[in-house]
Order: sequence, then structure tokens, then C-alpha cells
Amino acid sequence: MSPYLDSVQFLPLKDKSVWSRVEAFDTRLCWRGKLELSIDDLLGMLKEGRRFGLASSAIKEASAESGWLLRILLANGSLIEINMRELLEYPLFAPLEQKALWKSLRFKEHSLVWENQGIGMEIQLDALLKYFA
Repeated sequence: MSPYLDSVQFLPLKDKSVWSRVEAFDTRLCWRGKLELSIDDLLGMLKEGRRFGLASSAIKEASAESGWLLRILLANGSLIEINMRELLEYPLFAPLEQKALWKSLRFKEHSLVWENQGIGMEIQLDALLKYFA
């Protein structure tokens, strides 16, 4: 779980008192009302982590499309398409609502970078993917 603990969804599990009080049921794990994960969710996280390699594969291409669709082609051949509109409600991503900033996308080996008129942000790919785990 450690790669996911910095995401909004899994942040409560960083508290060791919450983490240690996991309860197992037939098809899910529960952490005292803080988080519930089904077996399907856990298997999906494992598959996505393997498929995208999280931080293990470099970005080959990236584009910011209309409607806040982000397309990322990794060097390992995986194509990731993310509807960023879902994340614009979070303060971290809110500046991307500015179309000029959104269109300024460029990429580094393992991160996405936006810069326009004094506003800049860089997001590591593995951190971004954790929001969609």
C-alpha cells in the first residue's frame, strides 16, 4: 500500500492506529470507518500498477486535449488517458482550469509540467496515477 499512501483516498492509512485496526470481511477490508476496499479494488490496483509500471516507465509523449483529457504514452507502450476534469475541484489541480495553462503542457522523464504567465506546476506521473487507483 505504501505507493498509495500519499493519495487523498488512502491518506488516513498513514495513521498507524488506523492502519493496525483493519477488519477483514468476505469480500472487503475495512479500516474503522475511514476506508473500505473490496477485493476487486485491491486487484485492480495491483493490475494498474503492473500495467503502467507507475514510475518505472518514462513518458514518451503527452498531450493536453480539449475537455481536460490528458493522454500519456509511456516508453513501455502503455497509453494512459485521464479525464482531469474530476481533479479540478482539488486546489492542487485548480489552476489547470485556465486553458492557456492547460495547453502549456510539456513533460520530463517521469513528470508533467505546466507553465504559463508566472504560474507553474509539476506533477510526478506516479502521484497523478494514485488519484485514479
